Amino acid sequence: MKKKSIIIFLLSSYVLFLIIRAKTFDYSGLYVLRNYEGNIEVEVPKKSDTLKLYPNLKFESSYYGKGSYKLKKEVFDETIHFTYKYEYGLAGIEMRVERSLLTSSVKLILSTDQEIYYERID
Repeated sequence: MKKKSIIIFLLSSYVLFLIIRAKTFDYSGLYVLRNYEGNIEVEVPKKSDTLKLYPNLKFESSYYGKGSYKLKKEVFDETIHFTYKYEYGLAGIEMRVERSLLTSSVKLILSTDQEIYYERID
């Protein structure tokens, strides 16, 4: 009975840890573009790019310039919507978030077909 209670307590603690980590995750940091060579998509950089996400929901990129971002969290899916200025007004792009609950590994997926993504390095 005592052993069963300890196992239930440990499992509950682990689940609680994962829930808290998922709710309070910080996306700010430095991301680098991966697998961009030879891509044919319009809104995807054709050369190396870095993306800086700031805690104040602003971002900076050599390809997209400066702008803001919004997080959209659903039950099993997370996305980040980026809004930035370009020559004809405002533009936006949405990236799917892929991250590990156990580590701080994060990927912002631009194209699932060509496996183009930004990977967090800082």
